[in-house]
Amino acid sequence: MSATLFRMDRVNKNPSNGDLPCFPKEWDKGVFKSELIKNSLFPRAITPKDNDFIFSPDVRAALPEGTFQGTQKAATEMYNHIQSRFTSYFDITNFESTIPQPLELEQKQKLFSFQKSGSDNFPPHLDLVTSPIEGAVNFLEIFNLTRLLDIGLLLPRVILDKILNFINDDPESSTMVGIQQRNREIRKAKKNIGEEPNIGDRDDWFTDAVFAQPNFTGTNPTTICKARDWAAKFQGETTVQGNQKIAGLLKDATVDSLYVQDYSYFRDAVKANEDSLLTSDDGKRFGCASVCLFQLIPTGKLHTLTIVIDYKGGVDKPVANFNKRLSPSDSTFSEAGGWPW
Repeated sequence: MSATLFRMDRVNKNPSNGDLPCFPKEWDKGVFKSELIKNSLFPRAITPKDNDFIFSPDVRAALPEGTFQGTQKAATEMYNHIQSRFTSYFDITNFESTIPQPLELEQKQKLFSFQKSGSDNFPPHLDLVTSPIEGAVNFLEIFNLTRLLDIGLLLPRVILDKILNFINDDPESSTMVGIQQRNREIRKAKKNIGEEPNIGDRDDWFTDAVFAQPNFTGTNPTTICKARDWAAKFQGETTVQGNQKIAGLLKDATVDSLYVQDYSYFRDAVKANEDSLLTSDDGKRFGCASVCLFQLIPTGKLHTLTIVIDYKGGVDKPVANFNKRLSPSDSTFSEAGGWPW
């Protein structure tokens, strides 16, 4: 497995592509499962009990390291395997089955019921342990729920402790154009995480418009809200900085046009004080509790007005960075070289 599933740098080279590895689109399912067994990544059946087996809950990864591509493909294959197994179970129980069975109201009432209130720590949900319909096969005799859920233990077993070549060298630059060029080099070489398309493929990825757009219409736009007291906080900071242009804009803006993306709670969430550095255990990755103020203009465009990179209890800790472009219609000439904005 270490030479195939997790170490993509050891895959045979493609003669037509120079020294670049030739990546398979997907693993052979039989080989994949055989290698999982070979490397003791499947939960072990340790002792028979009541004509059944007890599976070991050990989730320690048997392999300590692997490349990003190999780990990604192995994790994807494992996720698909888990999803397929649950799909089979749901088909038998008729919970969101691929081919729904026509049931009478009385049958549905017996089959679909909620779990007893307070029986677990989850919100109200469908009770998977229900009484079988009269005359039907008891699906609990076919599927042992313990065996069904043990498959979920496999996914963390293929996420290795050490991912080789995950971070690309020298991604820094003093301009947005420089970062874009570095991304193109990584993408051309199909180097680890550069194998897949990313937002850096766009020529306008660093613009105000692209930065604001996902906050408004992206995968999680519900995290944006009206600025309320944040507008007053930033208004006060414009006075401190002597930024009359933004001060006038905030003064004239309507309450309903100002929105904020508020991640100021991050430090409280991880129980860190205001001066703590948010960093990973290896010290190579960093986090921040950013706060961004936007204005929604009548044309429907969301425009970024100011950003606090890492909020530490005040918009002056560190200093709020105000946009020199007051409107989406302002010239975009400076955006490619704008730094640090």
